[in-house]
Amino acid sequence: MYFISVGYGLAMVAQALATLWLQQSVLDLPATLHCALMAAYGVRLAAFILWRNTLPSYQAKLAQIGQRTGRLSAAAKAGMWAACSGLYVAMFAPAIYDSLGSASGGQSANLLANLGLALGALGVVWEAVADAQQQLHYEAQAKPACTSKTAKGAALPPDAVAAHNDQGDVRQQLSASGAARLPCMQGLFRLSRHANYFGELMVWWGSYVAGSRAYHTPTDWLVAALGTAFITLIIISESKSRDQSQQERYGGNAVWLQYKTRTGRLLPHLLRGKSSSHRA
Repeated sequence: MYFISVGYGLAMVAQALATLWLQQSVLDLPATLHCALMAAYGVRLAAFILWRNTLPSYQAKLAQIGQRTGRLSAAAKAGMWAACSGLYVAMFAPAIYDSLGSASGGQSANLLANLGLALGALGVVWEAVADAQQQLHYEAQAKPACTSKTAKGAALPPDAVAAHNDQGDVRQQLSASGAARLPCMQGLFRLSRHANYFGELMVWWGSYVAGSRAYHTPTDWLVAALGTAFITLIIISESKSRDQSQQERYGGNAVWLQYKTRTGRLLPHLLRGKSSSHRA
């Protein structure tokens, strides 16, 4: 379970640190920043997953994941680990190209590569904010009913207790009708229904573009793109799956339907254009 979650982030950190250490004397500034970007992405992701796994709102999901992975055979797990390891290296390939090109002295910084670094950095921040907004939203929804005392033991006014517990009753009624736990629709999720996935896309396409100064042949462009293309397909597939699940769960909720029509699945609304459909 952790190999494809925390391990995913730590794999990027390990590759970035190894590259920086092995080629520290020959890396130029753009290549160094490229590796630093990948390390920052990995640290942020691993830290977020470890934090999320401690939250009450995520325990049921964590148990489900544990049950699914617990049923896998040793051979299946080994195959999954091998496939993921290959994917992690392929995703890091643009940074490898960048560092090798820097070591050979045959490349220099250019505008396209710098734009890639900027896009990747924006993606790290975007995804971090979106992940935090989404998880804090679910934590707020999972809060239990209020008691007559605060955490410090001070008595609360009866009206405050009643108001809070009335809200809890509403949540229970929504749960019974299948409309509880509406997904996060605030913050960056005002622009995209899966804003964290959009941030992930920016990270990997930013990394691919940042390494472009080291792609000298069509083969270079293709090999460096393999990992980026694969993770893009995974993100698109996962966002479609989650969209379908949300449609099945909230399809009868007017708030959700209105939200869906004004947002894109991945691309923020402002990037979709006026004539784009809500399927973007």
